[in-house]
Amino acid sequence: MKRTFAAAAVVSVALLIGGCSTKSTSAEITAEAATTACLDQADKLAATFTQTTITAPNSEATDDGYRITARVENSTSDGTTVKRDFTCLAYLGDNGIETREVDWTPTAGQTTTRATAPQTLREQYDTRMATGKIQNPAGAFDEDTKFCETLRTSNDPVRILAEAITRPPNLDTPTAHRISRIREMIPILCADQTATIQRATEEFNLYPGAQPVTPTTKPVVAATPPLAVPKTTAPAKTEPGITAGQKNAVRAAKDYLAYTAFSRQGLIEQLEFENYSTDDATFAVDYIAPDWNIQAAKAAQDYLDYTAFSRQGLIDQLMFEGYTSAQAQYGVEQTGL
Repeated sequence: MKRTFAAAAVVSVALLIGGCSTKSTSAEITAEAATTACLDQADKLAATFTQTTITAPNSEATDDGYRITARVENSTSDGTTVKRDFTCLAYLGDNGIETREVDWTPTAGQTTTRATAPQTLREQYDTRMATGKIQNPAGAFDEDTKFCETLRTSNDPVRILAEAITRPPNLDTPTAHRISRIREMIPILCADQTATIQRATEEFNLYPGAQPVTPTTKPVVAATPPLAVPKTTAPAKTEPGITAGQKNAVRAAKDYLAYTAFSRQGLIEQLEFENYSTDDATFAVDYIAPDWNIQAAKAAQDYLDYTAFSRQGLIDQLMFEGYTSAQAQYGVEQTGL
């Protein structure tokens, strides 16, 4: 973990050394020494973060020492940034300068942010897969790069993409992750093919429960249009009170929950990404109504399998993913962190 100080911190510490405090305490403890002791405790709290920046440290004399406050900004290995308000009381004890009442809390009204501009395509790709909790095995990046080139040089990229992302009747975990990976990587590795996904979805009716696309066994040439998969007109209602769109959204939501964990909001957003309306997506998620505490516990363990987190850092990350504070705390507690 690397700790840095912003310019504001240097000015504040200089003021402390200059004796801006108006209340005197024992000559054996100074504001400077109290600040150093407390910021050492901040370092310990932030031990699992990749970088910590401390700004605006300030001291206030108390009856037996100094109360130190500061702003702390922590960063995790996946680029997530969390801002906190730090407080600590430093005093003269039997063993020299000691501290107590050490605490930090997320800054009121803050929004946890994630780095959005990695320097390389590979970094963007890895971040996208980690954010979506999509399996990213060795060689996936190279495989997907070649797939982009195949789409660019094909006479029928729409059908090739449709075959790659069609959902088989018995959807297993690797296939589900592969489908999600292709959808997520296209805007990064071959942005010129972004529209191809929408065309493939519409032309081949690639929605849960639809007939899978039959893979071609020979090249498709421009002069020979591919055989379209017949579309069936769904009845307005599949059962009393439930539309065809709602039914399909329910099936899609169940598919997603079968291979990874989602918060309520995260699952709604995933269905919206699949072009379900907000109303249908919300209906489906609330219709299934999984135990969100269990989902949070699964997500927490997934994150710990991927990288290191402090307890509070993991709670903040789950809240960033859409879990409530109570759900996030429950999920982290189940990991034993």
